[in-house]
Amino acid sequence: MGAVLSLRDPVDGEMLRCAVEEMRARFPYFYVKPAYRGDGLITVPNDLPMTVRNTWEPIRFHSEASNYHLGAWKCQDRRVAFVRHLNRSPSRSGPGSSAGLTGFSQIPSRKKESDTVCEKNNN
Repeated sequence: MGAVLSLRDPVDGEMLRCAVEEMRARFPYFYVKPAYRGDGLITVPNDLPMTVRNTWEPIRFHSEASNYHLGAWKCQDRRVAFVRHLNRSPSRSGPGSSAGLTGFSQIPSRKKESDTVCEKNNN
């Protein structure tokens, strides 16, 4: 399951990576990995960065390629997509992919040329 946006301008992969990490606090339920509890699986926090790929090729979830996340971002040219493994029935899926895309669209763009992508304020 996933969602795709087509934008007017080409997607900057590095800026997308930064936006994805900035969204971690707002949408923590996307930054998880599966873990065993008894005979079943549960989700636990995943501190590894969510994968952002500059290709439209598929990605294998819960693998090293996706940093063991159940979701990933991909971009190519003017398209950006959030894809995730649906680990519940569609009628009980909870927050949908559109929440991630909505969050991405609300991250302010960098205005100054002197700003570096993913710049951390150490002040």
